[in-house]
Amino acid sequence: MTICPGHSQREGSNAITRITVRSYVPPAESWPGFDLGTDLTVDLPSGTTVGEMARRMLGSNVNRLGLVSVEGRLVKDDHVLLEGEKVSFFQLLDGG
Repeated sequence: MTICPGHSQREGSNAITRITVRSYVPPAESWPGFDLGTDLTVDLPSGTTVGEMARRMLGSNVNRLGLVSVEGRLVKDDHVLLEGEKVSFFQLLDGG
């Protein structure tokens, strides 16, 4: 269980949302408990969006992010994460 680095509790809110993330994009900096392609449970302030989480978790590697799915459905950056959701980050593909 990790609280996303760089996130602080929203003023007046103690609510935490626990989600599971599986990332095929490595974080730019060391992330406790991270292993490429395996599930990691993360605690975030309630109201956090997928985009916010991706920027905090991946840092400068966020530009390598191609697709994001939540519960197997593609989502946009503004999707607000809900308790228990499973998020997957997929890398951009190269080649021809």
